[in-house]
Amino acid sequence: MKKKKKEKKILYQLIFSAFLLFSNAYLVKANSDILSQDSTGKYCINTEQDYYNFIENIQNYNNKTVILCNDIDISDVPEATSSFGGILNGKGHTITYASKEAKENIAVFPFRINDNGIVENINVQIDESYAYNSETDEFQTVFSQCDGIAKGITIKGNVTCIYDDEDEDVSIGAIEGNGTLMDSSIAITYDLQSEKTIEEIAEDIVENDLGFEFCQLGTINTGITYQNCIGYGQYSEAIKSLADELEPKIEDNT
Repeated sequence: MKKKKKEKKILYQLIFSAFLLFSNAYLVKANSDILSQDSTGKYCINTEQDYYNFIENIQNYNNKTVILCNDIDISDVPEATSSFGGILNGKGHTITYASKEAKENIAVFPFRINDNGIVENINVQIDESYAYNSETDEFQTVFSQCDGIAKGITIKGNVTCIYDDEDEDVSIGAIEGNGTLMDSSIAITYDLQSEKTIEEIAEDIVENDLGFEFCQLGTINTGITYQNCIGYGQYSEAIKSLADELEPKIEDNT
């Protein structure tokens, strides 16, 4: 009997040891920050978290091809610390973006596309995006900086300027840089919100000599080259009222 108990004890110890061994083996996995690859070696963005990991480790994908494998919803996107010199192909999928967070970089693609970089074949839907002019005087809603090529991009959405600093300009566009945007369409509806009245905002603009830009494509100072692109968005009644309020004031100052 004692011999059988001893054998059982040894057996339990072996089973427990095996359990620990396989449990530990299960926990050892590939670095979760590195995207998975398909059978052709392309890196795959399947989820929202994959997209964040791609941005935070973007330096790993220079000279690589990254593909969007599903439609994804993103918000409060982290800002990249390096530029992108590979290919990001959306394969016709849609990135839906929504964020009310006050920050300087509100771009859906918050990284520099360098001279070797290409972003292509992506639909972008901006459900809501807020540009607080107390954060900075210039915003890009889609591409933070493109010095490479963006092509086949369809952009629709809603962007609201929160005017909360009377000493700062407002300059909002979809793209900035010295690269090329081609075969793309942009339809953004801009709105303006503030604790101030339209009349008070107009006075601020005139008295402080502020610049106000709401652009479907790039801002007036961009170096982007456009090829076969169209911008056909809209502007809210608040922005139209501001323009109407400013017209006689500007004429009086000329």
